[in-house]
Amino acid sequence: FRRLDAIYGNYKKNSTTKKTYNLPMHKMTTADLARMLKSLEIRKAIRPPINKVQRYILKMNPLKNIRVMQKLNPFAAVM
Repeated sequence: FRRLDAIYGNYKKNSTTKKTYNLPMHKMTTADLARMLKSLEIRKAIRPPINKVQRYILKMNPLKNIRVMQKLNPFAAVM
């Protein structure tokens, strides 16, 4: 590992053989995502979940469905 530290460096000091190379930093410092999402600071910042389910209304053709045609045109029952 000492040889790897000389080649690539570590997070505290740069490499000695590769002059312009730095190790990429982690995106997350804490790997426990479940604990982070349960924390109070995160829960205050995120929006509440959307629980309402939007239902699709089936639209019927009034030329083929007599009941829909009667709703649109009550005189259609007389004809």
